[in-house]
Amino acid sequence: MKIRKAFRLKSLSSISFTLLALASISSFSSEEKNSVKEPKVGKEAPLFKGKTVEEQTLELNDFRGKVVLIDFWASWCGPCRQEIPHLQEAYELYHKSGLEIVSVNVNENSETIKQFTQKTKMPWKHVLDEDGKISSLYKVQFIPSVFLLDHTGKLMAEGNDLRGNRLLKIVEKYIKQIPPKE
Repeated sequence: MKIRKAFRLKSLSSISFTLLALASISSFSSEEKNSVKEPKVGKEAPLFKGKTVEEQTLELNDFRGKVVLIDFWASWCGPCRQEIPHLQEAYELYHKSGLEIVSVNVNENSETIKQFTQKTKMPWKHVLDEDGKISSLYKVQFIPSVFLLDHTGKLMAEGNDLRGNRLLKIVEKYIKQIPPKE
């Protein structure tokens, strides 16, 4: 009887150890894969294609030569709503100089987004991310998440650097770097 209990205990502990080892190896390899693809400041931003609320296809690559602000958001998100006036101000000041804003909406239908953006006067492009592929590409873990690309398509700033009043200063810096049109 004691031998059976000892054998079971030893078997359970070796199985537990094996499972723990496999889990940590799996976790390490997935972290390694994710860190390789993670968007990094100073590097080329991940390209994406998505459907707008107007049922048109939008490709990020179409905005080369312009400064692009990518804003991951949802209409129900309080902090996202707080950032809208700052986005509106940036758009009004710099759109004619080369700023494009692409808002990537997380998990809402196009009719909800259309109504909300018309009511709140958000005239820039809005892309649907119903399947979460664009959010995954940018490793978005919370909203709002904001990324700024320069005119060459490189990621130049992200996150808290682009909140509130800091947004205008950073956008202006990269707008000034757009080469003049010939």
